[in-house]
Amino acid sequence: MLFRSARVAAWTRRLAQPGSRLRVGLSWRGGTRENRGRLRSILPALLGPLVATPGAVFISLQRDADEREREIISQGMSSPMMHFASPLSDVDEMAALMSALDVVVSVDSTVAHLAGALGRPLFVLLARSAEWRWLWQGDTMPWYPSARLYRQ
Repeated sequence: MLFRSARVAAWTRRLAQPGSRLRVGLSWRGGTRENRGRLRSILPALLGPLVATPGAVFISLQRDADEREREIISQGMSSPMMHFASPLSDVDEMAALMSALDVVVSVDSTVAHLAGALGRPLFVLLARSAEWRWLWQGDTMPWYPSARLYRQ
């Protein structure tokens, strides 16, 4: 736990921005072609209203994000989205990064499950035909009490 506390503190310092800003982790793609990836993902351009939130700084939690996707999402932002490639491939470092954020916004992906398991404030963007683990209706779930579900 000491290691994790030190890593969270390091991420908190690294993410610090002038003024009091909301730190939002963002993941927009989940799954693969074989496991409903297209249904579990959202087009980057549709995130425009979210990223226009005043006073928020966005951090990409999308492990395989390409530069073009980040550019599309960043169009509505006052400052470019932060992206750190190395922690996104290490689950311990990803957990530390998430613990330094104020909230995580994610589609149905590993990012959502890790944030939920850590008890981080989490908004999950779900497809109309979400998988059973997200339940069939409602905006909460018993195994991730910190999660709020937003259904298509």
